[in-house]
Amino acid sequence: DDGELESQELSSVTSAKVTFENALSNLLKITTTFSPSYSFVKETEYGSSTDMVSYEEVTTNAGSGTVVAEIPYLGITYTLGSRLYSFKTTRNYTDDVTGERTYDTPIEDNLTLGWDDDTITAHSIAFSKAFALGDAGGTLTPSITYTLPPLTGTLRPRLSYRLNDFASSFAWKFLENDSGEYDPDLVEMSVGYTGTYFTASFAGEYESGDYTEAEDFLNPFSFTASASVRSADKKWSFTEYLDYVYYYNTYNNYINSLKSTLAMPFFNTSFNWETQSDTGLLELSDIAATVDISSLRFQLWKGRVFFNFDLDLTLNMDLINPYSSSFTIKPAIVVSVAEFLDFEFSFTTNNNALYNYFDSDDNFSFPLMLQDLGRSVDFFGDGRYNTSFVLDSAAFEVIHYMEDWDLHCKYEADLQLQNNIYEFVPELSIYLAWKTMPDLKVDETWTRLRKTSDGEATWERSE
Repeated sequence: DDGELESQELSSVTSAKVTFENALSNLLKITTTFSPSYSFVKETEYGSSTDMVSYEEVTTNAGSGTVVAEIPYLGITYTLGSRLYSFKTTRNYTDDVTGERTYDTPIEDNLTLGWDDDTITAHSIAFSKAFALGDAGGTLTPSITYTLPPLTGTLRPRLSYRLNDFASSFAWKFLENDSGEYDPDLVEMSVGYTGTYFTASFAGEYESGDYTEAEDFLNPFSFTASASVRSADKKWSFTEYLDYVYYYNTYNNYINSLKSTLAMPFFNTSFNWETQSDTGLLELSDIAATVDISSLRFQLWKGRVFFNFDLDLTLNMDLINPYSSSFTIKPAIVVSVAEFLDFEFSFTTNNNALYNYFDSDDNFSFPLMLQDLGRSVDFFGDGRYNTSFVLDSAAFEVIHYMEDWDLHCKYEADLQLQNNIYEFVPELSIYLAWKTMPDLKVDETWTRLRKTSDGEATWERSE
């Protein structure tokens, strides 16, 4: 439309982190961290039918620091973090149709070192000490953390216990009120077991600060739990996960997530059920599946020619909102000839329009999706112009190995949003690498094995 404003934004952030550590045996350790940063944001708004252009520039120069003092022998830790300074300047100006620039008064928003909750980001003292209960008694770790002024006071005692593959903990957080007293706020409990073939965990929370006598005692209670059966090498596993809330949105026994996951070599899939907020019924909400075929390789010509193929397929099917579903394909192929040539090609295609593949009975149709996938590779007809599969990126690289030099040719293209239009941004690089200066990182190694009975040598490729 005439006069409609469009905008562009340019931003940059530069930051650093400097850490100083000082230790005196096991008696005292002090760690000081200083983090300066500088950011610049420029937003430009212009009209499609006028020459009026407005600008806004925001520069921020800030710095923060943290000091942590520890007495390891006693298990005491003191932490103090602060925003040391922040100087923010906002400048607005416009260019009219004649090109004349008009500046507004800059807006300053500065913050200097102080002692309040605007500048102090962390201030606490904690105690944590582990005690061994004999060779077969496990380890008991009591701890307590106290948040100091000027921050809102919190007190959090915690007791943890571990014995071999079993672990448990219990914590109770108290929050300071306006009168300076401490009220119960949150109870946390957890139990876990990690074995070779079986793992299980439970983590519960009771928000005691939200409890009122007029409500059910269990209303503030929630927990997450998981159990997994797996093989010793962890390549095969079946996992159940539950996220449960006793009361939510007028419903009791509300299940945020009930997820079943099956994992095996090259493939894993998961099914997730959720309680619907409008009906209170538990329904299958989404299905995810991943195919990961990696390192599918073989060698020919006495090992001199090497082939490697990788394929990643990711399907996320949202059954509640099909418009959030997606399907991604990432294939890659590598062909190598020992000490002569490397060829690599890969691309990524994405489909965010899976809702087009539901049939008249509102059931998802895989044949319709496969037909659309076939159209996406129709390079000799018009099929690729009538498909929901979009090429996100592509990469092509050739390396030619010579006696003293290596010739590298690489082409990359990514789909990027520029001026509200998606465009492919290509990048081509061609360069020679001189072998006299050895590479710091060796991606692959070809080893010439001893000669066979017919007098020819075999090659073996390793990474």
